Amino acid sequence: MPPLLTTSPVGTGVEVAGVLGQPGTDILFGDSRVSAGVRSGERITLGWWLLPCHSQGIEASYLGLGRSTARFHATSDETPILARPYFDLQADAEAAMLVAYPGVISGSSNVDASTELQSLELLWRRRIFSDCRNRLDFLIGYRYAILDERLRIGQFSEWVAQQGLIIPGTTKSVFDLFDTQSQFNGAELGLAYQERVGRWALETRVKIGLGNTHSRVLLDGSTVTTVPGGGSATFTGGLLAQETNIGRSEQNHFAVIPEVGLTLGCDLTCRLRATFGYTFLYWSRVARPADQIDRNLSQLPPEPPTGAQRPALAFSMSDFWAQGLNFGLEYQF
Repeated sequence: MPPLLTTSPVGTGVEVAGVLGQPGTDILFGDSRVSAGVRSGERITLGWWLLPCHSQGIEASYLGLGRSTARFHATSDETPILARPYFDLQADAEAAMLVAYPGVISGSSNVDASTELQSLELLWRRRIFSDCRNRLDFLIGYRYAILDERLRIGQFSEWVAQQGLIIPGTTKSVFDLFDTQSQFNGAELGLAYQERVGRWALETRVKIGLGNTHSRVLLDGSTVTTVPGGGSATFTGGLLAQETNIGRSEQNHFAVIPEVGLTLGCDLTCRLRATFGYTFLYWSRVARPADQIDRNLSQLPPEPPTGAQRPALAFSMSDFWAQGLNFGLEYQF
């Protein structure tokens, strides 16, 4: 995530407040990983042996990582100077749009970043070899996965003193929205190896999905200015989402989803098994909100697009990975 919200010590000049690279400027949100912590999820697998000797079977599996949202809120009551940094192409220098500054403007800013992953597998399972302790199966089938992510940056500011033509009491509400979704459809191949020792069983699975990722990027932004006694005016574009990059774009890319899993099971009864395992999953090409942000601006709303027509949408692709521990029960009937 690039730097999205900054502050400076009280007394910093209004022209350099919140500007990256200036003495005392501190990044409040951004310039780091977001939504990368631990979250809960679930995996449900149903299987059925097609033959009495258990040489062939089918299984369906669902994996879901619950929506994780990182939220940040800052207000001028607690942080007197608030700013949103950007790079000014006309000045060829770092700059910042003030959200709050003592004696001039009061305000607040909110940032929400969320992510959610779901996956579905339909597999045919065939035994390659087995004995009393070991078994190796071949897996082939279909995999679907969807990654939904969203980044919304909002601010509300109110002028408390005259500033040029802006009179006290004038308010400005701004939001930028970066919304992405990636859907994978493809074939999946893999191997499942199981070794048993008494009541204990260890299964290792290695799978890889090969297919197409359809990615959608949606950018939106708006600025609403309200003047006391003069009504409100709404303009297209916020700060980082303007007329030059707002809209919906879609692309298709070849992608791979490898997954490795280790599961240790202990038979509690002849039909019920307790399990504990580890899973690592990787998705090679997805669209993610932070990668769609262009900090280079050639104008500020409500100014019409000029010059370099920035910010621009580059439709950048990145990757996604997750790892986790799972605890469960397996029932055979």
